[in-house]
Amino acid sequence: MRSETPHRLEIAAACGLAAVLTAAVAQAQYVTGFENPPFTPGAIASQDSWISGGTVSSVRTASDISALLTASGLNADETVHSGTQALLMSGGEGSVTTRRFVTGLESETYVSLDAWVRPLDRRLDVGATNVGNSFLVLEDSSNSSAGRAAAVRFGYDTSALAHIDYATSVSGIWQSTGLSWDPDTWYNITMNLDMAAQTYDFYLDGAKVNSSPIPFYSGNTVTSIGGVRFYRGGAQAGMIIDDLTIVPEPASIALLLAGGCALLLRRKR
Repeated sequence: MRSETPHRLEIAAACGLAAVLTAAVAQAQYVTGFENPPFTPGAIASQDSWISGGTVSSVRTASDISALLTASGLNADETVHSGTQALLMSGGEGSVTTRRFVTGLESETYVSLDAWVRPLDRRLDVGATNVGNSFLVLEDSSNSSAGRAAAVRFGYDTSALAHIDYATSVSGIWQSTGLSWDPDTWYNITMNLDMAAQTYDFYLDGAKVNSSPIPFYSGNTVTSIGGVRFYRGGAQAGMIIDDLTIVPEPASIALLLAGGCALLLRRKR
């Protein structure tokens, strides 16, 4: 009878590989629900390394957001996607960029962003007189438009039609998906990036939107992901953001695990 010792050693090696991969993923990721801790209600600037100007971007409790939306004559409904807090980007100031550097992804070929977003309707009482032009971006660490890779926007055109757009290499950067959005509805946004191909896939509520890979923002060449950016145009109604995850895309981890399993199987024969 064949000794069980080699078999156990192989299993131990496979488990060790899985542990190493899991640890690597844990280090190369950013996950937040904007909960306390580490976030406390108030401007997000300087909290958990976030950078932002003004007070338009602020962490708020569900009850705070409900009160603000109600005062604006809007439907409060679900003010956070989960937990008790979320990031609110809404107010009467000029355009606002809220961003954060994300480390540990420099050598990753596949990177994924997943977030829940609720675009808002006009809030006339605070000077947010327009809707649309709110977007999410995955980018490098340069803090420049040339470093932007993948982006999704809640747009609004001159015909007063709401549409969801993605950024690509076409003239004007933004390409309409042909899908509309409703104020006060939560949407699950997922962008899966392939750094080697310089393309990404866009999923809305779990359904893939694009039929072929999307070239990076404005045709940019982006060698690594090092940051996330949220943008709200001047006097725009804005959005609520919750449950943000930026992590090496699961496909890369699955391929590594499959390779380890294949090695184990070959050794067992």
